[in-house]
Amino acid sequence: MKLVISSPTVLFFHSQQRDRGPAEEKLRGIYRFARACNWNVMTLEAPRSSIEVREQIESWQPLGCIVDMNESSKYFTASSLGSTPTVFLDFDNRQSHGRTFRVNHNPNAIGTLAAKHLTSLGLQHFAFVGYSHEWSWSDARKRSFRAHLGKKLGSFSSFAFPAGTAVSASIRREFAKWLSLLPHPCGILLADDGLAGEVYPACAKLKLHIPNDIAILGVDDNERFCSNFHPPLSSILLDFSQAGWMAAELLHRAIRNHQLSPFVQTYEPLGIAPRGSTAGKVTKDNPIAEKAKKLVSELSTSGANVATIARHFSCSRRLLELRFR
Repeated sequence: MKLVISSPTVLFFHSQQRDRGPAEEKLRGIYRFARACNWNVMTLEAPRSSIEVREQIESWQPLGCIVDMNESSKYFTASSLGSTPTVFLDFDNRQSHGRTFRVNHNPNAIGTLAAKHLTSLGLQHFAFVGYSHEWSWSDARKRSFRAHLGKKLGSFSSFAFPAGTAVSASIRREFAKWLSLLPHPCGILLADDGLAGEVYPACAKLKLHIPNDIAILGVDDNERFCSNFHPPLSSILLDFSQAGWMAAELLHRAIRNHQLSPFVQTYEPLGIAPRGSTAGKVTKDNPIAEKAKKLVSELSTSGANVATIARHFSCSRRLLELRFR
């Protein structure tokens, strides 16, 4: 039985392994574009087989699909999707072989920001905590981070947790030993915020002080998650909303032109959300905040709100609040 929907439908398959915050931001960007196209966006959980993908396609008869990165990406094949245009968000390049439309983050920009922030603390020793080679994006962030440390690099070390599986007690013992051998003070970049759940307890057991002994910087800036640690985790803020918009815009192009050859677009980080794990150091250059202060003063008598001010800068409310804070 086929479902009948008044508006054309686009399916958004999201990963159960992705943090809720980034997924919501991506979906917000997709919704913004979808409203202009009169799309009905249906959010579905990651499928468990190619057969399930094919069944969803046959049931919904969508205009197209957007797939967020997860281990089940392998189920989105030519046979399961048929001729349905599909865009992949943060999709492992090794799985696609250049045959898919993709919107990926820029790992080089992440490495640049991380190196600049951690070297600004006066550190000379650095490390990276990521995932095993199954997740190539983690390796890309590590390579970029190390490359951009430049002449300020005194020493560099890295540790890889298994990708997509539970961490065993033996792996945690290996990690604790690795962490205990790092020179102090040391700046550590995490492949993503989630790894803080391993690093913080290990530091506590080894009586390593954060940030005096170990300064920690994450990636993704899931604010609720980062604020749950003591001290709160500094993190690189990715523009997930823009990623969602770009994916929807790319899908729109693929729907209108079936002869369009697959290609990759990249989205950039917005900056760093500094918190206690890097001593709360704030970058001096903050033009958005300075201009916002001036605009608030100018509009103080007109009752302007945050949304009004954000429109002046063509940025999200979240970014404006972060910079202003």
